[in-house]
Amino acid sequence: MEGLNKIIKRELQSIADNGPRAEDFNKVKEYLTKQYDENLKENNYWMNILDTKYFYGEDNHSNYLNTLNAITANDVKNFAKEFLSQGNEAVVVMMPKEEVK
Repeated sequence: MEGLNKIIKRELQSIADNGPRAEDFNKVKEYLTKQYDENLKENNYWMNILDTKYFYGEDNHSNYLNTLNAITANDVKNFAKEFLSQGNEAVVVMMPKEEVK
């Protein structure tokens, strides 16, 4: 478990220092765009959009693609840097009581 936590911390620090790798950043944006297009065909998506609008007054649909396309690698870098600078960290390791067979 400690090994995985070290890898995650190292990758987050790398993003904070250098920004995300261009290839990874572009793949994520492509995936989110594709997922959005697929979601438009699903009733569950629209129920969540309506629920969020009704209960919280937030419109998570109308400007989604514009917002997604406006996000830059530098935005991600700055977010990671700010996130890590807060120094808030909690490590939770969940272990089963008995070995699952």
